[in-house]
Amino acid sequence: MEIKTLLKASVAVGALLAVAAPVDAVAGGKVSAGNSKVDMTIAGRVHRSIHYIDDGTHDAVFHGAGISSNSEMWVTGSGKLTESVTMGGYLRWDIAKNDASHSFGSTTGAAATADTEDTAQHKYEYIYFKHASAGTLSIGAIEPGADGTIDTHYGSFAGDHNAYLSGTDITTTGGAFSGTEAASLAGKVDPGLDSNRIRYDSASFSGFSLHGDVEYGGGGSVGVKYSGTVAGLTVAVAAGYEADGGGSDIQGGSIKVKHGSGIHLAVNYGEQDVENSTADPEWLRVVGGYNAKMNSLGNTNISLYYSKTDDQTTKGNEGEAIGIGIGQKLDAVGGNIQLDYMTFDFSDAASTDYQDIDVLLLETSFNF
Repeated sequence: MEIKTLLKASVAVGALLAVAAPVDAVAGGKVSAGNSKVDMTIAGRVHRSIHYIDDGTHDAVFHGAGISSNSEMWVTGSGKLTESVTMGGYLRWDIAKNDASHSFGSTTGAAATADTEDTAQHKYEYIYFKHASAGTLSIGAIEPGADGTIDTHYGSFAGDHNAYLSGTDITTTGGAFSGTEAASLAGKVDPGLDSNRIRYDSASFSGFSLHGDVEYGGGGSVGVKYSGTVAGLTVAVAAGYEADGGGSDIQGGSIKVKHGSGIHLAVNYGEQDVENSTADPEWLRVVGGYNAKMNSLGNTNISLYYSKTDDQTTKGNEGEAIGIGIGQKLDAVGGNIQLDYMTFDFSDAASTDYQDIDVLLLETSFNF
């Protein structure tokens, strides 16, 4: 990493440490539901980031929305339908992301930012029926049953490795743009929100739970999870499969282990079978680290990250990422500060001589 990257890292570290002073909690107000028979909550989250990107030829510091998630608002409500059944509703929507896409242009190499959404849009909208012992039935726009079976870990990072790359194109060793966007070589395999569905989540039995859904228009998914304590270690194991009804199937699993001392390790693996394509992406990630309370603000999670994607969009494409993340919880206000460094390496079947991309990110999130 060049000296300019080190200097920018020092500034970001200083910004992280500068907040390590006691913070007084602020009491919130009460919101009443229009229906007195239900309990209602209104909440939200704002993400902001300072994002440094060096593509080997160009570098710049960008300001914009966070990369771990959109800024969001949500409303929940629930009430007792019977003694053993709770009925509820969940509305959640993304706020339009301000200056969230970062790039160096396609011709001049000048730093540029752009909004990624023009307007707010819904994210989740569903009704659920939760039985005290028989599980939960949900109807609407909700994550698939296989969600969380492939990408889970105990580490602290702002996002998946392709999210750090934003809209950046890869450059060649001569400094020219390759015409290939970095995120098209470094991706992730994981079931996501793409359809309305009917979903069922079982209650936990001896640490095991079953999750499944049927999508509108065809397809569905299933996930199996286990969590418990084995030989003094907290262990979580999961496996999932999703068929989207359009010829693309996803399968994979994860295992994560945490010791009482705060040491943790996780392995994620996913693969996608794409109909009528020679590119069937495979994704592997390993995350390990140490999570403990090191100051009065809350837990500090220091994590190491390795991720590799093969055949993301084209057979022979490969994207590899190595990084370190430091997450600082802000317990007094329910927020978080995240400082990450990632370096990316790319290759393709034509042996194009791509330059590496270095990313330094300082992200702050505030919940209310």
